[in-house]
Amino acid sequence: MKSYTLVTAALILDNDEKNILLVLNKKDPTNTQHGFPGGIGGFEKYDDPAQAVKEEVRGDTGCIFEGEFYTYRFRMDDIPTITLFFVGKITGQPRPVCKNIKDVKYFPLENATKMKLMYEGNNVLEQYIDRQ
Repeated sequence: MKSYTLVTAALILDNDEKNILLVLNKKDPTNTQHGFPGGIGGFEKYDDPAQAVKEEVRGDTGCIFEGEFYTYRFRMDDIPTITLFFVGKITGQPRPVCKNIKDVKYFPLENATKMKLMYEGNNVLEQYIDRQ
């Protein structure tokens, strides 16, 4: 039986809900693909995905995340991955905190949908916008 990796990711909207926070990961060799704050490390401290995503957002951006579960995606790579996506807002001024994060900034939703986001980011963002 194959194992899988469990990941959390956060769709973080500004107060007007017109901009979304994206991070630029240093591990991206093209240095162009942004993605949602998140990762696997939150599960090292918490079994609860809601707590794990808060830990990931804090670790990536230095901010406190409040949100709710939104959707999930299953991806078959070398290691199958289940990503749990949450949507919400942050308290604090976002900045790169994690050694793997190069940049953190808000993008207009309309621009973000035209970017090539990491992993399942484009599909999830388009789905979110369509449901609004």
